Amino acid sequence: MSAVDLIHHLRKRSGAVVRGFAADTPVVRADPQKLRQVFLNLLTNAGDAMPGGGTLTLRTAAAALPGGQPAVFMEFADTGTGIQAEHLGAVMEPFFTTKEEGKGTGLGLAICRRVVEEHHGTIRVASEVGKGTTVRIVLPVAGSLNGDQSHGPGGAG
Repeated sequence: MSAVDLIHHLRKRSGAVVRGFAADTPVVRADPQKLRQVFLNLLTNAGDAMPGGGTLTLRTAAAALPGGQPAVFMEFADTGTGIQAEHLGAVMEPFFTTKEEGKGTGLGLAICRRVVEEHHGTIRVASEVGKGTTVRIVLPVAGSLNGDQSHGPGGAG
């Protein structure tokens, strides 16, 4: 299933999908298969967090990494159940899950973190119980990594 197909599925199941993609969003150099896995994990988590419906908002725009390196942010914000504050520090650890047994492996966010870090980016999770969760990924703009113009992780550029 592609990320677009999953968005359509979520729209049927969760209510609204709002897209806020800035027209001037720069290009990132990344392995498309690995980023697809990240997006699918995040979209699946958002859908699971909104069993009674809600809104999933997807955003992209220019940003900067620490040190001012040009970057792009990608945000996945749901209006789901949220994550308890005491769990936020552990949600990206391998095998940590708050889902019922058999409903999750606890690997989705750990994989997301690994892939984002392989691409020299950052990933942050913010959440409030009863209000929802926002996952923000920031990846360097193509060619901006220390002036490197070579291909990114696994990318064919």
